[in-house]
Order: sequence, then structure tokens, then C-alpha cells
Amino acid sequence: MTHKPFQELRDKMTDHKEIWLEPRPIPPADQEDRTWCQDNAYEPDEYDGRKATRYTRADLHDTIVIFQLLERQISDTKIIIELEDKLVKAQQKCNEYFVKMLEWQEKAMGNMSHQGGTTRLKR
Repeated sequence: MTHKPFQELRDKMTDHKEIWLEPRPIPPADQEDRTWCQDNAYEPDEYDGRKATRYTRADLHDTIVIFQLLERQISDTKIIIELEDKLVKAQQKCNEYFVKMLEWQEKAMGNMSHQGGTTRLKR
């Protein structure tokens, strides 16, 4: 048996990275009646909302999953940053209102005098 080192590499280069299996029809038909294609050409509207099944080459699967997880992490991180920015702005607004409240309270207290155990407004 001869070993062809480039045969496996050539086969991988010509294999599709992923293929799609047509959604199951309703009522179910034989598996052999379903078609495959290189691109997801199956519209869920044509199959009562069912989606095609994606199959990925085994040698690429882990890489694809890792990239999908990284994309999700990046998306989640962007959401967290946006929420943190909104929280900081809300905290700044609360601080501004608190300062105004203290100023108002000091002004109100300055307009009051204590006489004989009762508090009266100054005129």
C-alpha cells in the first residue's frame, strides 16, 4: 500500500466546509427524498418555519464553534459596556440631584430660626 501524503490535503481542499440538509417535510417522507446543498438555499417559509440542518466538516468543527463563541462573547461584552455607560450616567444624574437637594435643604434651613423651641421661617 502506497502512502499519498498530498491526497488527504487535496481532498480537504475540495470538500465543502459545510453542507445543508433539507428540512423534513410534513408529513415525513423517506430520508432519501431530502436534498443536500452547499449553501443554505432552504427558506424556512417553504417548510412551515423549519430550518435546514447544517453539517460542518469534522476538521473545521471545533474552529467554527470557537469562533462562534468568541463572536458571542464580543457581542455580550459590547452590551455590558453599553449598560455600564448607562449606569455611570445614571449615577452622575443621581449625584447631581443629591447635590441640588442638599443645596435646597441648606437654603431652606438658612431661612429658618429657632425661637422658644419652635422653628419659624425668617421674613
